[in-house]
Amino acid sequence: MNGTALAISRQSLAITTMALAAVTIHFAIISDAPLPDHRLVSGYNDLLLHASAFGALALVAIPAFRRPTQTLVGLSGFATLLEAAQLVLPARNADWADLGASISGICLGCLMFTIARRLCSTIPVWYGKLR
Repeated sequence: MNGTALAISRQSLAITTMALAAVTIHFAIISDAPLPDHRLVSGYNDLLLHASAFGALALVAIPAFRRPTQTLVGLSGFATLLEAAQLVLPARNADWADLGASISGICLGCLMFTIARRLCSTIPVWYGKLR
């Protein structure tokens, strides 16, 4: 597969990043519906969801903005702001473990992108040619 097979623009990645951020805001602040707890991750479901959401954000945001360090800092700030917003919401509880899981997910997403970029021959081609 060559680099032209992946018709991904930076604009579409940025739009996807914003959509994922909006979904994250919805579940972190707006929605008060309880999330289902799976028996395999009982008690850690919240942490797994934090790590997954921010890992997905990092995987999309890094190629969209092409500045991994600034993206990591920005997403970490976003996670911190979401936890800080939960301090003033009566239906929510801010937790250091949630923030740690979010930042861990961001780092994991960055690591996954870096490994994939080094292992897969097509990622360096389209990553450098994003418009």
